[in-house]
Amino acid sequence: MGGGATEGRSSRIAGFGLAVLLGCSTGGGGEMAEPDWVGTTWRVEEIEGHPLAKGTISTLGFPETGRVAGLAACNRYTGSVVLKGERIVSLGPLAATRMMCPPPVMEQEQRFMVALERARRLQRDGERLIVFGEDESQPLMRLRPAPIDEDA
Repeated sequence: MGGGATEGRSSRIAGFGLAVLLGCSTGGGGEMAEPDWVGTTWRVEEIEGHPLAKGTISTLGFPETGRVAGLAACNRYTGSVVLKGERIVSLGPLAATRMMCPPPVMEQEQRFMVALERARRLQRDGERLIVFGEDESQPLMRLRPAPIDEDA
């Protein structure tokens, strides 16, 4: 009794876990089913092997079919995206707010935006999301699910 907020959060987390499992399930032919990216938001852990600047957040979200949005570090961004399974067919153009932040935050934002524009494939690795460019030998970004209260 009295755990309404906790119960709501638990059910959203359980729902997210179910969505991840369903998105990664195999079809009858043994092939991976197409992931459902819509409604997911991911928090960047590293960009090209480097951790984020201390105290900053960058996110990658898929709020609806054909849209990408999130926080680059200082500014919010949005744009169009065409996905075919894990392949990014097209991304952009992207629009962003134009606030100024301290230099380390702006540098991270620039690194994030460049990596996002170079993204060509998304891959789920357990609960993580790995973003690759044309050269798939090294990931552009590694992300984890964003907390429920962190919007795209």
